[in-house]
Amino acid sequence: MPEFPRARIAELVALLGSPWRLDNCPYNLDDERQFVTDGRGRGFWLRIDRRQLDREPAKPHGYRVTVWGRYPQIPGHFFTDKGRPEIGFDLSRPLTTLAKDMRRRFLPQFEAAYSRAVDELHARVSAADKRAAVAKALLERFPQRGWEGEMRPGVHRVCVDLEPHPGASADMEVRQAGEVVDVQLRNVDPRDLEALWALFEQRRAERLASAFDTPARVDLSTLDVMPLA
Repeated sequence: MPEFPRARIAELVALLGSPWRLDNCPYNLDDERQFVTDGRGRGFWLRIDRRQLDREPAKPHGYRVTVWGRYPQIPGHFFTDKGRPEIGFDLSRPLTTLAKDMRRRFLPQFEAAYSRAVDELHARVSAADKRAAVAKALLERFPQRGWEGEMRPGVHRVCVDLEPHPGASADMEVRQAGEVVDVQLRNVDPRDLEALWALFEQRRAERLASAFDTPARVDLSTLDVMPLA
């Protein structure tokens, strides 16, 4: 079985220059891919398909290499950008040409995608923290039996009993960054709903008053008005 061309790939990575250097594969797959890192979190792989490695290439170093990046990972949050760059090339080509192609066709696009990943994951974690804070506040507002938790990505769920009415409960889903809460009520006394509708009507009136707020009145007695001719 042909050996993985580590020495040639090491030469290629050296031609990329600082800060890129070879490192151990995070998933212990060094027999089919080599991991390259900048030492500050960013990294990418140079991979040869295992089926190619099971046979002798038709020409020296004639392996097809695929290059793709590794992105930040946070439990429960994944980078969803569809524009992740990836390139492929024949390792038999001159290494100086391959290094130039990687610097031109892959590294700038990968670094930009990595920055997008950092921003996206930061925004997701921040939104999740805000959803959790709203959920806990709702649970504290209804101290009867209840629970809260992240049921699926992007949704924090809160379930509480609405005592003293037997069997009354509320199932709430906190979405986005806590700006929206979907509420489903069960076994609620109609008289309580009347109070809820009254609250919504009051809030509606307040919003309308705020939207059409009239300017402050002017004291005409303080104005210097010219007499009519």
